[in-house]
Amino acid sequence: LPFNVSGMIPVPLLKIRTPSQNELYACQVKLSVPGQNLEDPAVKFVQAFPDLASSNTLCNKIAAKGMRKITKATSGKGFGPGMPEKKRKFVDVKTEEISAVLGIGNGPEGYSVREGKVLAGDVEAFQVLRLTEWPTAILGADILVRE
Repeated sequence: LPFNVSGMIPVPLLKIRTPSQNELYACQVKLSVPGQNLEDPAVKFVQAFPDLASSNTLCNKIAAKGMRKITKATSGKGFGPGMPEKKRKFVDVKTEEISAVLGIGNGPEGYSVREGKVLAGDVEAFQVLRLTEWPTAILGADILVRE
């Protein structure tokens, strides 16, 4: 390869079918708050979808439930472009901004650790995919694209 990949950790992706019948690639992620050990048995893996088109990393309410401290509430109007001509089918939600530590992947070399902010709430993306009942995260460019 024309660039150095020696410090990268491979993250296995698995093709899954969501309850909405969409096929997506997912990986495992451990979500915790700063200061909490990722090896703590209370920190569980959740499914996550890498999405470079999303500028923010998101998790649904069930995935955020295990995270101990909420840092800042923000008002949110869901996810994606507005639809002024039609009545929206999805419930607008409020999101909470959480400082998080993410252990991305579960391969032979372990996981890649990233720190950042996660927006927690059952935003429209989780509603469309019918993933409000299963602990899920969407890994955005803010976490995936780092030097």
